Amino acid sequence: MRLARIFSVFPRRKALRDLVGALTLGELLPLAIAIFTLFAVLGPITDLLSGTRLSLAQLLATCAFSGTIALLYAFASVHGRWTWFAVALALQFSWGPGPKSSTRAIGSSGSTRSSAC
Repeated sequence: MRLARIFSVFPRRKALRDLVGALTLGELLPLAIAIFTLFAVLGPITDLLSGTRLSLAQLLATCAFSGTIALLYAFASVHGRWTWFAVALALQFSWGPGPKSSTRAIGSSGSTRSSAC
């Protein structure tokens, strides 16, 4: 199937949109929590891959940002709000977790070890 045809067929499929539109806010809350927590895990994963150098505040901010961007993408794609999709994409590419914390790796203090017993 050609990519252009996929994009032309996608807006006509309204089953998911109809389902989400029929649910109340309380019924959508578990779905929103699931989406948020699924993508909030990217915060600790990126910190682990970078050598665990983020402070706790930066780590929590990254988790909150990842989950919120995922919710924006979900909202934009289900409701067909492509301007919100563009906003989420712009926010994602402009995000930076901030300066690195001043913690050092174990053993990198530069001091010499004494061999005293």
